[in-house]
Amino acid sequence: MTATKPGDQIVDPDGRVGTVLSVRPLTDLIEENRAWLRGLYEVIREQDEIDAVARDWRRRNDREHIRQAINTVARENAGHVHIADIRPLLPGHIDPHQPGAYICAQVRMGRLIPTGQYRPNGQHKSRNRTKPAQVYRLAAPIPEEES
Repeated sequence: MTATKPGDQIVDPDGRVGTVLSVRPLTDLIEENRAWLRGLYEVIREQDEIDAVARDWRRRNDREHIRQAINTVARENAGHVHIADIRPLLPGHIDPHQPGAYICAQVRMGRLIPTGQYRPNGQHKSRNRTKPAQVYRLAAPIPEEES
């Protein structure tokens, strides 16, 4: 049975019964939520870009350097990790976007946990040098990548 007005009873494929609260064209819902959908798209696009940098197959050796630096910094700082402590341990050829993208990926995987603390970003040449950066706690050592 097709619901045509509020109050109609509907049954889903699993046999659950519900009551129609409103019947509105999908275009109305999309129009009303356009700004929210646009914002969602921007978040997804940004995450895709960060993930693409973090997973770049050409940067496997760079990720290994970053992984080792994170584990070293955590060991030396009671489990706390900050980007300004990691950078000096990295070789100069590493793309400056790679450490941040890698850290973000580790946060998403639950390996780095935000502590709620922030510190200065460090003395480097990017525009982020004036922005404070989060301090993380390493929940578990980051394992080597599998081949």
